Amino acid sequence: MQFLKRVCILFFSASLFGCMDKEMPIHPVPPGDLEIHSPGIGSDYGIQVYYSIAQNEVIASNLKTDWCFALQIKNDSVILSLNSSRYMRISPSIQDDFNTPLTESDVEDIDWQISSSTGVDQVDNPFFIESNTLYIMDLGRNIAGEPIGYARLTFDNLTHWLEEFNVQIGALDLSTSSTINVLLDPEGIRSHFSALEQSKKEIEPAPGSWELWLTQYTEVLDGNIQYLVSGILTPSPTVEVYQAPFSDWDVLLVSDWSSLAFNSDWNEIGYDWKSYDLSVGSYDVNQDVMYCIKTAEEREFLIHIIDFYDDDGQTGTFTFESIER
Repeated sequence: MQFLKRVCILFFSASLFGCMDKEMPIHPVPPGDLEIHSPGIGSDYGIQVYYSIAQNEVIASNLKTDWCFALQIKNDSVILSLNSSRYMRISPSIQDDFNTPLTESDVEDIDWQISSSTGVDQVDNPFFIESNTLYIMDLGRNIAGEPIGYARLTFDNLTHWLEEFNVQIGALDLSTSSTINVLLDPEGIRSHFSALEQSKKEIEPAPGSWELWLTQYTEVLDGNIQYLVSGILTPSPTVEVYQAPFSDWDVLLVSDWSSLAFNSDWNEIGYDWKSYDLSVGSYDVNQDVMYCIKTAEEREFLIHIIDFYDDDGQTGTFTFESIER
């Protein structure tokens, strides 16, 4: 199959030069070599992976229980995003006093929100935090699918989010509580925190060092039903994606990309390149789609996902082929 692709590429490239007299052929950039990638998130989907197509390697990884929420600056405000691989939820509390203990029955009927899979920095109404407001977090599920519990969260009274401020994290009943001093990155890089450990965490590698985030995440399907799905997200601010039919592989390998409708939605690749076949009890990969990826460093890749299983027949391994233009 790879040999046939190379033959097609050579044939198409040669055809560009067989033009009529006085035509000016466009000389394509010589393509790189076809690469095969097989990063995995575990058969229990318990790992999150930051992956570099350019380097063909995992840049960083973590257990999905390692962090709970992230903060980032946008337009002189702060956006909070949740670790949606655990189906986490958040809501302002009707109780504004951080020093008042709460029980699980006190938070059963509050208006929960989840983080959008499109990207918290891409939607029109992200979850902006306010100072002196008590927030309740549903910490979601552990790797075994069991409920973890709840936490409470509040922020100092402050006038400017570029200044240092304190985040207070505690158990719902205030049996434990910690205060963390925070200084956010002015360029909008996310800072991660664990409500379970009540601490700041080093999770996401530097922008530009990776393109793909392989993870389980919460997606809204079938109207308004929330599901945990496994897929590929692109939350790096340096990455844009365009989906195309695989039949265009040879054309897009050498043609101009400037007119393609690239976007920055985190879930443009997403989960639905695969589907579950109930009749045989396994996943099928739709090999009729591919993805064009470009970075702020002006690198351009085509990727084509071909499998979701490892050599032992376990799910959670993303096998795809790529080529750099």
